[in-house]
Amino acid sequence: MLHTTLSSMKGMNSQIKDIRVVVLKTVAQLLIIGGPWVLGFFIHNKFLELAFHILSSQQGSFIFLIHCVLNAEVRQQFTAICRG
Repeated sequence: MLHTTLSSMKGMNSQIKDIRVVVLKTVAQLLIIGGPWVLGFFIHNKFLELAFHILSSQQGSFIFLIHCVLNAEVRQQFTAICRG
């Protein structure tokens, strides 16, 4: 009985960890997409304009990093493919 209780608790910890990862990715993506536009709204000098253009042009790269490079499952598959 103790074994089944501990097994179900281990599953709950896994779900909580998955939920935390999804929330973290959602917040990061919100900042990546929304941040430059908030910055762009307040453009009053050349530095802010340059920062807006750089951040806006790199949004795809940042999203790739979050969803592919930082994903453990993708890294495992990539290393498996590289090893042959």
